[in-house]
Amino acid sequence: STDLTVSAALSVLKFFDSHVDSRTCTPLGFKAEELKELPLFETVSGHIRGIAKVDSFCLPDALPTSGSKKWMERTLYTVFLKLQPQLVSLYRSLKLTDKSLQDVYQQYILNNFDVLAEEERMRHLYFIQSHWKAGEKEWSDVMEQLKITPCFVTSDGVLSCVCKFFDPTVDLFVLMLDVKKFPPFPPGASAVNKNGLPKPEDEEKWTSWLRFLRCLDLQQVAEPEVFIILSKSLADTGGNLLAGDSKAAEWKKNQNLCFFI
Repeated sequence: STDLTVSAALSVLKFFDSHVDSRTCTPLGFKAEELKELPLFETVSGHIRGIAKVDSFCLPDALPTSGSKKWMERTLYTVFLKLQPQLVSLYRSLKLTDKSLQDVYQQYILNNFDVLAEEERMRHLYFIQSHWKAGEKEWSDVMEQLKITPCFVTSDGVLSCVCKFFDPTVDLFVLMLDVKKFPPFPPGASAVNKNGLPKPEDEEKWTSWLRFLRCLDLQQVAEPEVFIILSKSLADTGGNLLAGDSKAAEWKKNQNLCFFI
């Protein structure tokens, strides 16, 4: 019956779970598709339904839930099931636990990153950063996809890739660029002043975060096109400024650019 409660459906599935044949990995001789037709499976939204002939799987337990409803609503023809620790054998036999964290990010979340709020995107990025280690293959495909995934909002309000932002440890960038040209601080960290320097207790967190962003093509070198933009600014304003006027900050930037050139 489709009117089964969550607890009743769970009880039925527990029975099947306790009778999974270790040789055939099937419950009581049932074919997987036959069992999937029964309205016994709880989705992450709390509904009970059958899952035959649809792409369905359990989300990894460690996956952040931030913004999950938003990206799931964009994912058609896929049923996301609630992970049931007491049904491990059964769900494994039905191949419902085959998706890894990396699979979910590549196939679902990153493709819908634009629907998430800034805080939600940051939570996912920081989660990936905390699990990723440079040089390891496990997260390499996710990192490659992240390079072309818009992650941060630019000063003109456009959601853009990390490559559009600048490394705040490069002196020229710090001297010449607005703070909005730099990536946001990792969750839980903050700046000690308007120049974007981290508080001493946040330095390790900030260093790890920047190492992660550099692998996503954060700009670290003043490429020719960057110099062209800054030099144009110098040409446009330099001739009209005096060191003692109200635009002393702009004058100082021009001096700094001349120094680096």
